[in-house]
Order: sequence, then C-alpha cells, then structure tokens
Amino acid sequence: MTPLSDILKQFKSSAAVPLLEKDLKDLKENVDEIIEYLRNRLSSNSKQKTEAIQNIRSMHGNYIEDLKRGSDLHERNLHVKTSPALASILHNVKSFGEITVDTRPCNVQANAERKDQAQYLVPVPTIDQIKPSFSNKLNVPIGRTLRIVDCCILPDCNCLIVDTVGKDLLLFKNDGTFIRAVLSFENTPDSVCFVKDGTVAVSFYRNGEVALVDIYKSQVDRNFMFPKVCCSGVSSDGQVLVISMPNEKKVIVMNLLDESKQKEGIYVNHISLVKGNIYGSNFFNKTVKCYTLSGELLWTFKHENIDKPSGIALDKHGFIYVACRISNKIVVFSPDGKSCRTILNREDGMKAPQSIAIDIKSETMLVSSSREDLDPLLFKL
Repeated sequence: MTPLSDILKQFKSSAAVPLLEKDLKDLKENVDEIIEYLRNRLSSNSKQKTEAIQNIRSMHGNYIEDLKRGSDLHERNLHVKTSPALASILHNVKSFGEITVDTRPCNVQANAERKDQAQYLVPVPTIDQIKPSFSNKLNVPIGRTLRIVDCCILPDCNCLIVDTVGKDLLLFKNDGTFIRAVLSFENTPDSVCFVKDGTVAVSFYRNGEVALVDIYKSQVDRNFMFPKVCCSGVSSDGQVLVISMPNEKKVIVMNLLDESKQKEGIYVNHISLVKGNIYGSNFFNKTVKCYTLSGELLWTFKHENIDKPSGIALDKHGFIYVACRISNKIVVFSPDGKSCRTILNREDGMKAPQSIAIDIKSETMLVSSSREDLDPLLFKL
C-alpha cells in the first residue's frame, strides 16, 4: 500500500493544481463582486424607501396645512334676523313654505364595458349652437276658429292652449291630435301655467281673477280674486304662484300652502318662475328682465331684435326664449342676460308669435300665434 505522503507529493507535482488554484481565485473575485452589488442594492433601496416616506409625510402635512389655511373646515353659522318693519306684514302669514330633505341613491352610471374606457360630460351648448327643428303642429279641429293667447306643456308632454274665442282650455297630444276641451269659462281667460298634480292656474285679465283647475276632473278647485286689478301672466313652481299685474306695475307672489300674498314692484306682462327667479317680458318697454322673488332686479336686456316681447320660457340650461309678436321672431337670451340671438323668424313659420312653452325633459318647445288662421307649432330643441 502506497503511503499517504507519497500520494500528496504526486498530487502537488500534478499540472491540475495550478488550474484549480486559478478557478478558486476567479470564484473568490466573483463572490466579492456579487457581495458588493447586493450591498449597493440594499443601500439604494433603503435610501429610496426613506425618501418615499419623507415625501408622503410632507404631502400629508401640506394637505392638512392647506385645509387649515383654507375655508373648507371653517364653522358656518346661519343667523336670521327679521326687521321690525316687517312685523305688520308678517302678522297674518302662517307659513313661508316648506322644506323637505329628499335622500336618494346616486343615479350616475358609468359605462364600464372596457376598463380603459374614458368617461365624458355632456357640454352645455353655447347660444350660437341653439337651433330648433320643426317637429309637428297642433291640429285645430276642422270648422273651429281659435284665438290662442297662451299655452303650456304638461309633464306627460300633452299640450294645453287658452282660446279666447270659445273661452276654452283645450288639450292636445304631443303628436298634434286634439283630445278634448278641458273646461269652458264664463269669463275670458288670459294665461295658463302648470302648477302640480294635474292642476293648472288660469288667469282672467279683466276680472282680476286666477283659478286653479283640475284638468283631469275638468273643474275649478280654487279661485283667487284681486279686486280692481288686471291679472296677466301666471307661473308656478308647485309651491309658489306668481301673477303679473302690469297695470299696477306689480307682481303678486303667493304661497299656495297658506295663500299668503305679497306684492313686489316688478313691471312685466308675461312671466316665468324658474329656480327662485322671476323672468318677465315687458310688452310696452320692449325689455326682458330677471328678478329675485323678493323683487330685486338682477338684469335688464333691451335690443333691436326685441319688438313687443310677449311669451317667455326657459330651457334646462337656463337660456331664455321670448316670442316677439311684431317682429315675427323667437329670440333666445343667455342666462346672464348679456347676449341674445334670433333662432326662428318668419321663414320658419313665426307669424305674430304670442306665447311659448318649453318642456325641459323632452326638450320640446311649443309656439302659438295670435292669428286665428295659424296652428300652434312644436319644435325640438
């Protein structure tokens, strides 16, 4: 048996030893490089983590400080003080109205057919983009002559017109078909507006009277008398009824809950109550005006396009539409009352337009003429 010492001598003298030493040296160098790379990587990760934490803390602190500096977190208190001068006026007022809080689930729906699909908002049109298109006309029964002084569109899109020849309130479908005479009056009606729940208000100019009419039962539910005054345009939001009295240069603001009334110094003929503001046209001054319910004048507009303005209505964007009887035009005004544009004229069938009504949901506009030989026209906004 060969001794161990001899075996080691033979191994050391072998040519494989230098190669093995070289491989071990290369391995050590590679391990050193890997260790250095891992050390640098850990240091870089730690630095990035520290910076990220500092940024988040800084952003959070700035956001809180911004909230503190702003007014969003301020406490707000509402103080109401009634002037002693109003004590005599308010003595018989039982109620100013009612406040209801209606909570409903969110009805906004996003179309999520694709995860990367963009959502968009429908833009509000400019006044130059308003271009009504003819849709239909109300077909007056054959053999019947009408002189239409006012009209309105009901929530079911059916149409009501006020006829002074037969002293009637007439009902039509929105496809133009005549349905029936709702009610015939003893006195001559002047104006009509929808109130709520199948009820409309009808004014009688010369009689100083306004009646609430149930159109389903074809009967008068209530009458309001205003002795020695003329009741012209009427408009309502369901709780408040406004009545123009141009001869007195006043408007009656009446609470329908307790029938309390107050007069405001508003001089208009035709009238429209929308979102707490009163919009009116003055036939003689050739102006269109906007007031608050308390009678504060917000703006007045007068323009060469406005000649004997009569019927007035608003669309869902707050644009104001006015029928100009003498100039045979429908003129639209911007919500701020600073600009206007003619959107319909004689070429579009506007001949002595007297009244105008707009249904916000269906975006339908009804225009009637003061001439007896012309049918009311329906337009799509």
